[in-house]
This record gives sequence, C-alpha cells and structure tokens, in this order.
Amino acid sequence: MKEKIGTALLGRGHRNSISKVGSPRDKALGHAILLCFLLWILGITVPLMTVEKVFIFSDTYALVDFAIALFKAEEWFIMALVVLFAGVIPCLKFDQMYRVWRRYDVQGGEAERTLKRIEVISKWSMGDVFVVAIGVVIGKTSGFLTNATVEPGFYIFTASVLGSMVISLLLKRSVQRLQTVEPDSVQPPDRENPKG
Repeated sequence: MKEKIGTALLGRGHRNSISKVGSPRDKALGHAILLCFLLWILGITVPLMTVEKVFIFSDTYALVDFAIALFKAEEWFIMALVVLFAGVIPCLKFDQMYRVWRRYDVQGGEAERTLKRIEVISKWSMGDVFVVAIGVVIGKTSGFLTNATVEPGFYIFTASVLGSMVISLLLKRSVQRLQTVEPDSVQPPDRENPKG
C-alpha cells in the first residue's frame, strides 16, 4: 500500500535508478531533494527583507512580493530576471535532480546527460541569490531615510540553493559509483519471489 501511494505521488521509478539500487546514503538523496525543494518554497514566500521608511513605516517583502511589485510597476525586465533566477531555474534543477535520482537507469546514458544539464543549470544557481542580494541593495539605497533589514527568507532561500548544489554533486558521485557495478548486480532482489 505504501509503495502504491509513493508511485501515485512520485511516479514510477526505474528499477536501476539510484532510489532503487543505491546505498542507504544514495536513497536518502530523495529526502534531501524534497527538503531543498521545501526550503525553496519557503525561501520565496517567507519575508526576505523589511524596508523601513522615515523610521515610521515599514514594509516586509518576500521574493514573490518583489515579483508582484515589479509587475505592478511595469518593470518587465527586472521582473523577468527575478522570475527566471528565483523561480524557473530552481524548479528546473529540482526536476532534473529528481529524475536522475528516481526515474533514470544509472547504467543508461540518460542519467549522465541529465547530470550534464544539471551542471549547466548549477552555474546559474548562485544567480538567484545574486538577484535577491541586488534587491536588498536596491532596497537599502533606493530612498532617503530608508533602512532595509535582511529577514529569514533570504537565509532559507540561500540554504536551498547551496543544498541543491551539494545534492547535485552527490548525485553525480552516486551515478559514477553505480556505473562501475555490473548491471546484474545492481538490480535489487525480486520482492514478489522471495528466496527461502
């Protein structure tokens, strides 16, 4: 029953994927991917910065709020950068990491090709933190008698980016290690026909 629920939520895994044939540490990467994804969701929705104006008024912004404010201000290019670096690129990276971990055969070429795509995406991973940092700098320097304070969302978002970089590296090492094992010895025992 538990396996059927997992398959319904996560899709069918490949029988030679890291999630099926890897070591317990390799199998734990799925939890790490999920944790980083949840941190990313928190990082874009939890307040990122508080801007105090003239010591009386203050506004707290999450990354999603920045994108909405830029949309309302018709700052299309900057909004596109924020959405791309803080939304699209991280989602794409999480999707690709999940596919390597659960859906692709470690002996097949798809895992390696996807890892190469993740490497390209990873080069842009710090770009999202950079965009957030630019937002903080703009907030600090945009007005007279304005003070901006970094909130927990910035650190949560940064932890998600750094965590995903570490997971990418660990996935690559897992695939490389599992590729050195003969395919027949990688497959787990058949659960339907237990021995003995």
